[in-house]
Amino acid sequence: MIVALRIDDRLVHGQVALAWSKTLGTEGIIVANDRAATNEVQKMTLKMATPANQKMMIVTVKKAVELMNNPKSQKMKIMLIVNTVKDALELCKGISEVKEVNLAGAGRLEGGDMDKKKILVKSCVFLRDEEVEALRELISLGINVYNQPLPQSPRISMSDTLKSMS
Repeated sequence: MIVALRIDDRLVHGQVALAWSKTLGTEGIIVANDRAATNEVQKMTLKMATPANQKMMIVTVKKAVELMNNPKSQKMKIMLIVNTVKDALELCKGISEVKEVNLAGAGRLEGGDMDKKKILVKSCVFLRDEEVEALRELISLGINVYNQPLPQSPRISMSDTLKSMS
């Protein structure tokens, strides 16, 4: 069962590995990322950042949809992690179980001109126009999208944030 879907451009790091997995009581982490799924060095690095008590899989977005729609996945508490809003949208379209998404951090690490990105949450969410449109579509599906970097942080509604930008 999916206990969280998190968008985080860093994928697996200390906050995910320690704070979130403990707070959510996860047994496994699935990184759904087409690039990482085919890059052995990145796979090794992500696995090293994962606590020993967590099972770890690094798969393509398409494969993550297949895995999460398999009834066997309901037996385990899983945190899904992607690094873009577009990938989260694809997962939500393919997995009816997902009702909310934590847009924890995006757009900080990818290349490109920061002036062409919209700042949605200071210091952690920077999106290009196409990612903003994907975020709007995600919200239109009835998905509760919020920003919450740490378990103890308050949730910031991304729907309200988008409305305030209009």
